[in-house]
Amino acid sequence: MSNAVTKAAEQNISVGFTNAQSFEFSQRAAQALAASTLVPEQFRRQVMDKRSKNPVENPNAVPNCIIALNMANRMGADPLMVMQNLYVVEGRPSWSAQFVIAAINSCGRFSPLRFDLSAQGEAREVEYETVKWVNGNRQINKAKCKVQDRTCRAWAIEKATGDRLDGPEVSIAMAEAEGWLGKNGSKWQTMPEVMLRYRAAAFFGKLYAPELLMGLQTVEEAAEVIDVTPVDLSAVVDAPARPQRSDFTTASTVVDVEAEPEPDPFVFTDADGEVYEYAYASEFVRLLVASLERAGDINAIEGIWETNSGQLDRVRAANPKLADEAHEAYGLALDRAHLAAHPQTCQKTDAEETPARVLERIMAEMESSVTEAAFHAVGEKHSRAIADAGRADKTAYKAWLARYDAKLSALRAVEG
Repeated sequence: MSNAVTKAAEQNISVGFTNAQSFEFSQRAAQALAASTLVPEQFRRQVMDKRSKNPVENPNAVPNCIIALNMANRMGADPLMVMQNLYVVEGRPSWSAQFVIAAINSCGRFSPLRFDLSAQGEAREVEYETVKWVNGNRQINKAKCKVQDRTCRAWAIEKATGDRLDGPEVSIAMAEAEGWLGKNGSKWQTMPEVMLRYRAAAFFGKLYAPELLMGLQTVEEAAEVIDVTPVDLSAVVDAPARPQRSDFTTASTVVDVEAEPEPDPFVFTDADGEVYEYAYASEFVRLLVASLERAGDINAIEGIWETNSGQLDRVRAANPKLADEAHEAYGLALDRAHLAAHPQTCQKTDAEETPARVLERIMAEMESSVTEAAFHAVGEKHSRAIADAGRADKTAYKAWLARYDAKLSALRAVEG
C-alpha cells in the first residue's frame, strides 16, 4: 500500500474516475479504508453478523469507500470526515447539518457562520394534519401544538471583499407552511431554535457555497421532503398502460388490482434530536444499530434506545429478525460501554460469581420487565454472560430457560 501511495504521489495521481491510474489508486485507497474499524459500518469490508456473531463480507464496502473518496477529493475534505457525516435517506446521500456548518467555517472563504435569531413572539396554537393507516384505511386526524413565532438568518463575512453575506430568512411560519412542523416526530415542535439554525445554515451554503455541498441536501431536508402519502391512482387517466403478460399470450383476462396504501414511515431520532423517516423497517434498524455502535457512553446508548424503542413493535410485526438484531445491538453496546467504564469491576464480578448466580441475577433483572421489548433488551444485553454460564452449568441453565419461557408467555398474554 505504501509503495502504491508513493508512486501515485510521484506521478501526481489522485483518486477519481478520470483515468485508469486514478481509478486503480482509488481502489487501493478504498481497500485500506474498508479494512479499518474506525469507519461507519457501511464502509467496512467485514461486519459482524448479528445472529451468528461471526464476521461476514460486505460487498458494498469498497464501492462505497471509492465514492466517499471521490467526494472528499472534489471537496478538498478529509475522507474520514466525509464518511462519518454522509447519510443515506431513501437512497439519497445527504449531509448532517453539523457537517454543512463545519464545511463553511473551514473553507477559508468566510468568517465563522453566525446566526441572527429574533426574539420570541407570543405563543399561538397551530393545527396540522397527521395521516395514519388503520386496517388498510387512510385516516387523517387533526392535531394541535403551541409555537412561538421566530426567525433566523445565517450570515458570515466574505474574506475577499469584507462584505457581510446574509442567507435567506427561515421562520416558524415557513416551517408551518412547508409542512415541516407537522411531520411525525418533528423536532420543530420541541427544538425550534436548533432546527431554525440548521435550516438557515443549509440555505446559506446552497446560496453562497454550493460547491461545498455538491448539490446534496442535509438529512433534515431530505427527511422532510419525502412524500409518504400514497398516490391516488384513479386520478391518473392519461398515463399509458404498462404492457402485461396477457398482451403477448392468447389469454386475455384482465384483473383489476387495487393498490394497497403505504403505511406510516418508521421515524428515527438520533442523539442530536434530528429526525429521519424511512419507508422500510430495515433502513430504520440500520440507522439505529449504527447509532448505538457510535454512542460513546451508557447514557448516550440508553437515550438513543429509549427515544426509538417505541418503533420496534412495528418493526417486529414487519420482520421479527430485524427487531432481534436491534435488541442484540443494544445489548452489545451496553456491554461495551459497561466494560469501558468499569473494566476492573466487570472482571471481578465475573471471577467471583458462580454460573448459577450469574443466571439468577440476570433472570431477576429480566423478570422485572413490564414489556416484551424490555424483556428481550435485558436478555440481549447479557447474552454473552448467559451463554458462558449456560455452558458451565447446564442444570442451572435448564432451570433458567423454564423461567424465561414462563415470563415471556406471561408478557405476551398481557400484551395480547
